Amino acid sequence: MKRSQCVLFTFDYELFLGKRSGSVMQCMITPTQRILETLAVYDYKAIFFVDTIYLVRLREISTSYPKAMKDWQSISEQLQDMRARGHRIYYHFHPHWIQAAYLPDINMWDASNHGRFTFDRLTDEEKEYVVAASESVLKEILGKTHVANGYRAGGLYLQPFRGIKPYLDRLDVTYDFSVLREFESKADHYGFRYDHPPLKPMYTFEADEQLEDASGGFVEVPLDALHAGIGWKLLNSLWYRTVQKMMDNQRFGDGTSSGNVIRPISSSGRYTLRETYSIELMNHVKSVLYLKRARESKLLHFISHPKLISEQNIKAFHSFAAMLRKRCDVVTDLEYIRSVLMPRRNAKA
Repeated sequence: MKRSQCVLFTFDYELFLGKRSGSVMQCMITPTQRILETLAVYDYKAIFFVDTIYLVRLREISTSYPKAMKDWQSISEQLQDMRARGHRIYYHFHPHWIQAAYLPDINMWDASNHGRFTFDRLTDEEKEYVVAASESVLKEILGKTHVANGYRAGGLYLQPFRGIKPYLDRLDVTYDFSVLREFESKADHYGFRYDHPPLKPMYTFEADEQLEDASGGFVEVPLDALHAGIGWKLLNSLWYRTVQKMMDNQRFGDGTSSGNVIRPISSSGRYTLRETYSIELMNHVKSVLYLKRARESKLLHFISHPKLISEQNIKAFHSFAAMLRKRCDVVTDLEYIRSVLMPRRNAKA
């Protein structure tokens, strides 16, 4: 008899955040469709964190620019398709979109102004706008009854949590997915450091995302990272040398990144692999490590980005999904996973 294995496939549904955002078709629609097709083969459900402020800005300009209107319609149809397939659609805030500039000649955006890159960099008035507009745009696309009770901070910049807590309360957010254990990011005016979260697949908290509180109103679903030694790193490097020039190893997305760097707090040296579990990082070498992690953990939590995925990644994902299903009864629904890993009384109603 096969044992049950809990797996969360989560995706940040967004454009690039640099001087050239990339196109909606290449960064969002096409790769996400390939992901949805793959998930459907195995009847796996996923969570999509939607960059809502980008959608708000896109909606604003769509009446003036036909190409932007086409993008708005394509995204709206795909989000509706996701929901019809049973996937969850949650909030993802990249607040600096309020300062992004539309480039009509190429139907892309310049999102390189990072003065408002994190929620705590906003004024009180801007925070009100971001939250109200985010709720409104999802309900416009998905209907007034749509429930979005989950959140992932853009760039994982959840800290300081006290600044966003009252707004997540207002949105009736229960779940957060922003904490990446033992990683940090540093910039001039913002950053995060997740150095001491509980070693649990899920836990409740109230005022501090790294402090478990049995009576807390939020459930943290932390991210974990792959950690492998030099042998695996050499095998992975060899694999990339053999396929990196292949056309199907080129990512779908056609934009430029923000340049923000996320790194382990404790350096494990250049002879080890230390990275998130992600479909865009998956290959046939790492699939073995992912399966090993699934056997050893109560929950395997993926964070992936459609814009970074290639056809080679999709092939590796197919292979991994097939092997995982052969070995385990795979559980991918968030609420069912929570009911297995946590008492119901500890979650916000």
